[in-house]
Amino acid sequence: MSRYQPHRNIKPMLAAATQHWKEVALLSDGAVFAQEPVWTLPHLQELKKYVIDNPDESKEDFFKKLERQLDPTKPQVKQLAAEMLWVMYLCPDDIGLLSKLDRIKRVWKWSEVTFPEDSPWIENAVLSGAGSLQTGRSHLWFNFTCFIHLMIAFKELDEPKRVELLDDVWRFGEWIENIEDCNRRSLRNMIMFLLFPDDIEHIWTGTERKKIVRHFRPQEEINKMSALEIDKALLEIRREQEKEYDTKDLDFYEPPLDLWRGPKPEPKPEPKLEPKPPTMKHPLNQILFGPPGTGKTWNTVNYALAIVEGKSVEEIEREGRESAKGQFDKLKEQGQIEMVTFHQNFAYEDFIEGIRPVLDEDESGNIGYKLSPGVFKEIADRAAENADQNYVLIIDEINRGNIAKIFGELITLIEPSKRIGKEDETKVILPYSKEPFGFGVPANLYLIGTMNTADRSIALLDTALRRRFEFVEMMPNPNHDGIREDVEGVNCRTLLATMNDRIRFLFDREHQIGHTYFIGVKSLGDLEKAFKTKIIPLLQEYFYDNYEKIDLVLNGKGNGFIQKVSLPKNALSESDLVDRDRDVYEWKEPKSYRAIYASDGQDGPENAE
Repeated sequence: MSRYQPHRNIKPMLAAATQHWKEVALLSDGAVFAQEPVWTLPHLQELKKYVIDNPDESKEDFFKKLERQLDPTKPQVKQLAAEMLWVMYLCPDDIGLLSKLDRIKRVWKWSEVTFPEDSPWIENAVLSGAGSLQTGRSHLWFNFTCFIHLMIAFKELDEPKRVELLDDVWRFGEWIENIEDCNRRSLRNMIMFLLFPDDIEHIWTGTERKKIVRHFRPQEEINKMSALEIDKALLEIRREQEKEYDTKDLDFYEPPLDLWRGPKPEPKPEPKLEPKPPTMKHPLNQILFGPPGTGKTWNTVNYALAIVEGKSVEEIEREGRESAKGQFDKLKEQGQIEMVTFHQNFAYEDFIEGIRPVLDEDESGNIGYKLSPGVFKEIADRAAENADQNYVLIIDEINRGNIAKIFGELITLIEPSKRIGKEDETKVILPYSKEPFGFGVPANLYLIGTMNTADRSIALLDTALRRRFEFVEMMPNPNHDGIREDVEGVNCRTLLATMNDRIRFLFDREHQIGHTYFIGVKSLGDLEKAFKTKIIPLLQEYFYDNYEKIDLVLNGKGNGFIQKVSLPKNALSESDLVDRDRDVYEWKEPKSYRAIYASDGQDGPENAE
């Protein structure tokens, strides 16, 4: 029989249609989910007035246009639209369960009435579907308007006539043939199956229905047959095949009845082509980490562009910095890339959403409060609305914020497997907005963090964050193209490498000096400025003003960088308050920068002044 579906149990779905929807909506004016009657003729006529008779010609999607059209209508009309979608989503099995439910709830929400989450009619078994809708999926608008026409015509009948039609499949089929434009829509085939599953096949598209009849009835003039005649031919074919194979457990999409699809094509020999690089994939969550001045923030431009444009980071680098920065700025203006910096006072309300004080618009000076989305929620919403595009949120200094406080429940939702559309899709009700559909993180939103290992050791990083991010180490590169080998006799590459070798022994590898401090140094004046304003202050911070260690980093061989200061002979020297065991140092003008590395044999002692 046509109720047979080998891949899933469709009994709950049919019970929802024939025992619930048929009784409460078709034979009476009740409702599937609502507390008040919604399937009434006046509500259907109002739906026609604001949807069919008031077309929206914009290029936005079905639901955005429908929301605008239904805005002036009663809550019951909005609930009716949601329940009609529920009926339309009972049959297709190629639309995800969560997508079906989200769309139904989305429309219901417009009525500003709480959706009954405990309803048995939204269980997975009810909404799992019975067959593929295929191309009919793109004709949601046409099926919806067809449904409105059909229901108005049905509700205009008196009760005895309605009962008569629902008791006879062929009379109902003859009646539905007169509904405007209905016989060309997949909705017609779905409604027929839901009401008469013993006689009508779970095949929604007219093209496939005709292909099956043409295969088993090659003599028939298929193109001249009406939808009802196709129904009758399919039923006759089914009965013949059930008799031939002595079973009712037959499906036109499964052997032995699936020959109408044609012979399976033999595999073609693979063409001998040059191997192509695999499609570029990037981690959804990654952190660029390393000591100060290693170009972490600078590199986020390349990483973000690579994600948005589906390229490798190396490809972006080859295109040049000027081109990359220009495209990056353009994408930031468009809202496809956002950037935020974490700090100790950054909070959940800044990142996800929160209640913020605002001044009243009437210039009275009174303060009101408004729900405001944070930077993460804003870009997540944009990403959800534009799924063929990738979005990137850059979080600079990610380790400086209180991760548990800032991310809250989102720390779980950013996992790749928990993203929207993935196998373990997870949504949460946010504490401020309390959106009934819940909030999830789209799979096309990428997170790039930067972390300064000198600010906080990576070993101390929040375990929850470490587990959910991939880490890309960025260490000092003394051979960077931007560092000169000869600045008035000083080899800046050797200079940097030598100092970092000493720092690793005196402190650790995470507190080295980044190569960016030497990029752009073209003269001894530039080098002096870099040391005075950047490198020496950084070493003072690393070693807590322990000038003996700082002097060792700089070679400590009388090169004039660090000098011990003697206690002056004055009233201070006579005071008992002075700690005479404490050495005092100060920064002096250096005699030679080459002396920092010369004694290590890097450049030869003969080069030292």
